[in-house]
Amino acid sequence: MTYALNEQHVAEALGRFTEQFKDKPNLTKLVAAFVERNQGVENITWEIYNARMLANATNARLDDIGAIVGQPRDGRDDPEYRQWISARIVINRSNGRPDDTLHVLELIIPDYTAEYIEYYPAAYAVRLHGYPGDFDTVFGILREVKPAG
Repeated sequence: MTYALNEQHVAEALGRFTEQFKDKPNLTKLVAAFVERNQGVENITWEIYNARMLANATNARLDDIGAIVGQPRDGRDDPEYRQWISARIVINRSNGRPDDTLHVLELIIPDYTAEYIEYYPAAYAVRLHGYPGDFDTVFGILREVKPAG
């Protein structure tokens, strides 16, 4: 189910009047006054909801989300930290499949191609072609997706 902001509460409430009440201005004003308060509550609720979404969170809110999912900031700026939080969410829900490993790599280093090689029965290797970054950090998080055998 997808939720959406409804900005038409007053119009909907007045539209539900039966014919005998449609031409009563005092009743219309009374109902509009009560329903406008509900509209204000919904607007504030949506502002809070959107501010707490991972895509919109910044600074302290992003730190809070990182703490909830178990991903430390480690000096990362907000856009990079958002990628690492997304990767941590995938890891937390992971079943250790190769697709999970590749998905985590796509999230933390989206501009590089990764190759996953599985060695039966319980080992694997990941190759990053042309990646100039810190391999220890990347492979440290990959060990949490699927530990090597």
